[in-house]
Amino acid sequence: MSMTRRIFLLVTAPALSAVALDRWPTSILDAWARATPPMARTGVVYMTIRNEGREPDALIAAQTEAAARAELHRTVIENGIARMQPVPHLEIPPGSDVRLEPNGLHLMLIELRAPLVAGTSFPLRVKFRSGLELALAVPVRTARAGGHSAH
Repeated sequence: MSMTRRIFLLVTAPALSAVALDRWPTSILDAWARATPPMARTGVVYMTIRNEGREPDALIAAQTEAAARAELHRTVIENGIARMQPVPHLEIPPGSDVRLEPNGLHLMLIELRAPLVAGTSFPLRVKFRSGLELALAVPVRTARAGGHSAH
């Protein structure tokens, strides 16, 4: 067996067994990031996480080449001022959708390596407590294209 063939089998085998065993009922829908100004040091990613299973799951980590760190945050209003509060993990109850959206939960991209430009995309990896890891290509949209005007 050639080295290329072995690598292909190692990469695809977990995905095939996950589908065959219906082991990963958690999925990501409509992930997108807001375009940033040229000098921005932070960015934001929104998405819907769906758990069609019978057991709870949790988003426990995210990483991307686009930023030094990706952290789960919640927007909270304190004394009329919006602040970002880190969230260590995000519970996804069985049979439900959890939305990461403007003025609520979101993935904060910290220390962007380059601006997020509308019409492009970047890779994002998310990890769940169940062991599921998903690799996404996150499209970058203008605020208007994303349907929201404020972070």
